[in-house]
Amino acid sequence: MFFRKLKKKEGFTLVELIVTLAILGIFFAVGGTVYFQGNRMFNTTAVKSTEKSLGDNMYSFMREKLVYATKLQIIDPENPDQTPENKKVFKINETGHLDLNNNNIYGEAYYSGYTVGYHINVPQNTEGSLSKNQLDLTVYVKKDNEVVYQTGSIISNVNLIPQNEMIKVKKDTKKFSDLPYDNPIIAFEEDTSGGIVFTPIELRQYAMEVDRQVTAYANSTPKDKSLLPDWWIDFYDKFVGSNQNYSYIRNDTIRQYVLMRYYRKELINENLNTYWPSFPGLDDSIIEKTDNQIQELNKKYGESQTTFLSKYLNLDANKDLVLMCYTFKGASENLKTNNDNETTIKINIPGDDSCFVYVAPRLTSPTNVNSGWTASFVYDFEEGCWYYYYRKGSNADYTSNSILNTQWSDEGMVPGKDITYREFYKNEGVIGKPGIKERIHNEKYWIKIENK
Repeated sequence: MFFRKLKKKEGFTLVELIVTLAILGIFFAVGGTVYFQGNRMFNTTAVKSTEKSLGDNMYSFMREKLVYATKLQIIDPENPDQTPENKKVFKINETGHLDLNNNNIYGEAYYSGYTVGYHINVPQNTEGSLSKNQLDLTVYVKKDNEVVYQTGSIISNVNLIPQNEMIKVKKDTKKFSDLPYDNPIIAFEEDTSGGIVFTPIELRQYAMEVDRQVTAYANSTPKDKSLLPDWWIDFYDKFVGSNQNYSYIRNDTIRQYVLMRYYRKELINENLNTYWPSFPGLDDSIIEKTDNQIQELNKKYGESQTTFLSKYLNLDANKDLVLMCYTFKGASENLKTNNDNETTIKINIPGDDSCFVYVAPRLTSPTNVNSGWTASFVYDFEEGCWYYYYRKGSNADYTSNSILNTQWSDEGMVPGKDITYREFYKNEGVIGKPGIKERIHNEKYWIKIENK
C-alpha cells in the first residue's frame, strides 16, 4: 500500500533530470560564449576608441598650431645642437607624451598607459627642393612599444610665405640625416603683431575668453570684479555705460573690446575697423585647385551668379578683407510660419554662445565695428578650413551669405532645453533658419578650400 502511494506521487524521473541538466549545460555554454565574446568585443571597441581619440586629438592640436605658425623650424634628432630658434616648442617627453614648452598639455592620466609620437617630413616641390610651407605630419599611438593607431596628412601653413618665411630644417652638419625624422623638436612662433598674420584661431580665442570672464563675473555672488577681463571696467564706463553692472554683453561689445585690447592696444574712440587682422590671401596652388573645383560644380549647377576664387581675390573692392568674430547671444526675429509662407511671427531665438570667424569687406564707419553680416569666407573650426561663398543665393531661402542672428548648427542643443535648434523651430511652428554650418556645407553655394 505504501509503495503504491509512493508511485502515485508526481516528480521527475532520472532520465528527465539528465536531459534537463544536459540542456542547461548547452544553454550556459552557448550563452557564456556569447557573453564573453560580446564583452571582449565591447572592451576591444572601447580600447580602439581610446587609441583613436588619443591620436586624433594630438594630431588636431599640433595641426592647429602648425597651420598658423609664423615661423617654423624642425631640428634633426641626430643634431648635437638641439637649441631651438623659436619660443614655442613641441617635443615628446621622457614618458612618451607630448610636451609644449616642457608642459604636458594633456597630463599624465590622460594617456591611460599609452605613449605617443610623430613623424615629420618636408615634401619636395616640383623643382626638387624642400617645400617652403608644407609638412607631412603623422601621429602614432603605442601600447607596449607597438603602434596601435596612427593618423596624419600633409599640412599647408598659411602664414610663412606671406611673411617671406619658410620651414627651416636644422640638420646634423656631420651626419646629414635625411628626412623624415622621428620625434624631432618642432619650434615655432605665433607672433601676430601689426595685424599682418592671418589667425582665425587666435581671434576666436580672444572673444571666447572675454565671454567666459564676463559670464563668470555675472554669475558671482557677491560680484567679483577681479573676474573681469583687463581694461573691461574702463572700457565699459567709456563706451557702454556702467548702468548694466559690467555684465551686459553682446556681439559688438565683445568685438569692440577685442580690437581695442589686443589689436589697437589702447582705449580710443576712432575707426577701429583698420585694426582687424588682415586676410593675406591663399597659396596659388590652392586658388587654382579651388577654381577647378568650382568649374566642375558649375557643370552640375550651372554658371549663373558664380565668382571664381581667383577673380574674387583680385577685385579691387575686396582687397581689404577682415576677420570678424561673432558671439551669438540670441535675438528676436520675424520668421515665416510652416503653414503659410506669407505669414510671419516674431520668435525669440535662444543664443548658442557660438563664436566663429568670417571674412567681410572692411567698413569705413567709425562707430560700427564692422557690423556687416555678409560673409565671403567662413572658417569651420571643427574641420580646420575655410569655406568660400562662390555662388550668389537668395535671402528668401537662406542661401545668401547673410549670417545675421544665426546659430552655428541645426544640430546644436538649445541652452536650457533638451532639444536641438531644428526641433526648437519645429515646435514654434516656423521655418527655421539653417545654421551656419549647414549653409556652408551646401555645395551649390559654398566650396571647401582644401589646405592640401
